[in-house]
Amino acid sequence: MDDWGSESSYTTFTISGSGGNEHPTVAITAPADNEVFTEPADITITATASDSDGSIDKVEFFQGTTKLGEDTSPPYSFTWNSVSQGDYSLTAKATDNNGATTTSSVVNITVDPATSGGPYRYLRIKIINNLGDPSEVEYYDIDWFENDTRYNVGYFWGAATNLPLNIDKDLGQGVAITPTSLRFQNGYDRTHQAESFECYGSNDNTNWELFYSQSNLTVDDWGSESSYTTFIINPMSKTAASEETNVVPQSYTLLQNYPNPFNPETKIRYNLKQDSFVKLAVYNLLGQKVKILVDGFKQRGGHYAVWNGTDSADNFLPSGIYLYRIDIISDEILFTDIKKMILMK
Repeated sequence: MDDWGSESSYTTFTISGSGGNEHPTVAITAPADNEVFTEPADITITATASDSDGSIDKVEFFQGTTKLGEDTSPPYSFTWNSVSQGDYSLTAKATDNNGATTTSSVVNITVDPATSGGPYRYLRIKIINNLGDPSEVEYYDIDWFENDTRYNVGYFWGAATNLPLNIDKDLGQGVAITPTSLRFQNGYDRTHQAESFECYGSNDNTNWELFYSQSNLTVDDWGSESSYTTFIINPMSKTAASEETNVVPQSYTLLQNYPNPFNPETKIRYNLKQDSFVKLAVYNLLGQKVKILVDGFKQRGGHYAVWNGTDSADNFLPSGIYLYRIDIISDEILFTDIKKMILMK
């Protein structure tokens, strides 16, 4: 009788049971929290998910509020490709067969910059071996380039008996560049030229970083006396910007932008086998031109343009797929190519 209370009072019974839909559980198993990668990183995100009173319909993967992808069957995973430098917060969201959702705890990761190839104040060319003359290494002139800007080193002579030989350039206080090409004016005898060399950069003239190298060069790579030989440097990957050759490009090429997907900016590289007039522009998927990046005469060699996701009025554009098109023109159009890129915010 004590359970019921007095006359006219209320007695309440709490009913427990499993009549409602239970939410699923989900957890990211890889990568580990605070794991560090190096750009461009390919990161595979994996998760476990279960539902006690039903089944899992899908698991979605997010960076912040941006959905990266989803998987509908175990083991649940998604690979995020070519991730650029930055700090990221990853989550996974599981949805069960009745539409209930659960979001995992956040996993934080860091992507460190790759060996970038710059910018550097101090530049060094280390001649490892020459092509056979036992006495000397000689160049009438040497130039570093950052895109179209030239930084002259000047004449160099060195005794081959002292190999390896360092050719150093101090750009000066407040100046630092990311080298995109290196040009030599050949000496009077091609056997005086390098068979192998390495390029280093520094900002304190003490700690040097290797960013480019060549080996197994022949006299045919150097050309005749007083002619110029240019090596195209791609600092992003430490390989030649041209897919054809490490020296002056033998064809016109438009390369895939890097990074891609990107935020906030990306580099678009292209190679010219001869001096040309270049038009490079960005378009949306409706075919509307949103920004002109290059519209002028360029010297032969490797070049790049940077796009920061804005239109011609410098308004930031929404996330999505964009196209970039190059037209290389002489008396007529010599070369045209179009590629896709993804702006992700």
